[in-house]
Amino acid sequence: FDGIIEGYGEPDARSRFMDHMRYDTRLREKDYGSISFYSKEDIRRLFPNEADRLTREGKYLYRPLGGESWYDVKDNRVNSILNTMYRTFQGKSILVVTHTVVMKCFGFKIEHIETEEDIERFDHDNPIQPCGISVFDYDPDHGHSDRLSLKEWNTEVS
Repeated sequence: FDGIIEGYGEPDARSRFMDHMRYDTRLREKDYGSISFYSKEDIRRLFPNEADRLTREGKYLYRPLGGESWYDVKDNRVNSILNTMYRTFQGKSILVVTHTVVMKCFGFKIEHIETEEDIERFDHDNPIQPCGISVFDYDPDHGHSDRLSLKEWNTEVS
């Protein structure tokens, strides 16, 4: 958090942000359940049924035992946090710090990307940079004054 605040460039930013900072478990990374911390090779060797399910169901629909699919993250957690943001912080700027899958799921929800084919294309074409910055904003010039749209995706911070 301190590195983000230092990069913001305002002398009083830390105290201003700290007064409003909230931790929200909905922003944690995707839960990989029983396959957490295993390599793909280890999963094939130790959990052959899970490896078969992953192959059959695909990266986005596959839900490991005790874990979540990408769709779970998008349709449950990210949808929930977006509803909270709209309801609680409408008209205000919000800084969200999160992980790769969750950030991509924000992109899917805000850009209304729903089909597996479109999700796969967005995921492939938009890799996440470490500490990249994405900006979503209201776009009244394009008929979107009531919903967010993508303004900047994953700008690399130097």
